[in-house]
Amino acid sequence: MAMASASTLLQRMEEPSRLHSRERRRLLALTEQRRMEPGELLFSQGEAADHLVLVLSGSLEVTVQIADGGQLALGRSGPGEVLGEMGLLDGAPRSATAICKQRALLLVLPRERYRALAAQADPLACWVLRIAARGLSARIGDMMDRIAAAALDPTLLRGVPQDRDERARSWWSSLRLRRRS
Repeated sequence: MAMASASTLLQRMEEPSRLHSRERRRLLALTEQRRMEPGELLFSQGEAADHLVLVLSGSLEVTVQIADGGQLALGRSGPGEVLGEMGLLDGAPRSATAICKQRALLLVLPRERYRALAAQADPLACWVLRIAARGLSARIGDMMDRIAAAALDPTLLRGVPQDRDERARSWWSSLRLRRRS
């Protein structure tokens, strides 16, 4: 069975369908299409994050490695969902592994193209979105660490998370005043 075109799939999705057709064409021009087969690896936990992916069709399973070396399934991502946004925004390595489960068509947005696009937008709006995204990324990263640890010891979910690393810090810490040289 033939897969629908990326343009057709974008028109059928709730969020992309809200874009003007001109903007959907720009999105297609900025991204690269990638077809995946079941079992194919999209990315691995710990590797450099250099792109974001929009799932147009199919599904991918997202897992994290737990302390005993096993994998904990966090869920599946399907049409309309985004993968890799945390690393694209905060530069941290991949926090999970994503493997194709059902034949998929993806749009891949490389970091350099995202940065060029963001440079064209209102600087204040970009700043607000960037600090909000950093805060979300830190909280999600901390929760993923806690979930992976709780797979081995469920009592770990009871306590309040400690400020263990840079990613887990409040987004307010990113607002520190910098002195000009």
